[in-house]
Amino acid sequence: MNEKLAAEAETIAKEGWKWISVAVGFPYGHDSGLRELEGKPADLTAEEQATVAVLNAEQAKLELDYQDADELPDEVDQRLSEIETALMAFEERSIVFDPTDISRAGVFVSIDSEGRLSVDRGYVRPEDDPRGRVGPGRV
Repeated sequence: MNEKLAAEAETIAKEGWKWISVAVGFPYGHDSGLRELEGKPADLTAEEQATVAVLNAEQAKLELDYQDADELPDEVDQRLSEIETALMAFEERSIVFDPTDISRAGVFVSIDSEGRLSVDRGYVRPEDDPRGRVGPGRV
């Protein structure tokens, strides 16, 4: 398990993050005091946009066709589930961060509660934050 986490950390390091913290699990509040960056979702390609449009249209048609049904046929229920899964994958695409932000921020790499790899990018430590902090002697 630790070898897989280390391998993932090596791959992520190539993105240029200032720091990477790796653990099988982090305690609650491990990101307390850190500023989380707001990246933007990666743009969809024209092909991906077309796929999303087709999936949305198919979903809308199926829902309209079966809106009065007491129960969906198994194949329709299965197809709606497949469409929902495909659309969620487009919504959960990677987040893009400004390269300047990447150079001062970090990443947490761990295993989530379901045993899957968890990569949380974009956390800035107070000492690396160009915004500074309000406090004694600071404005």
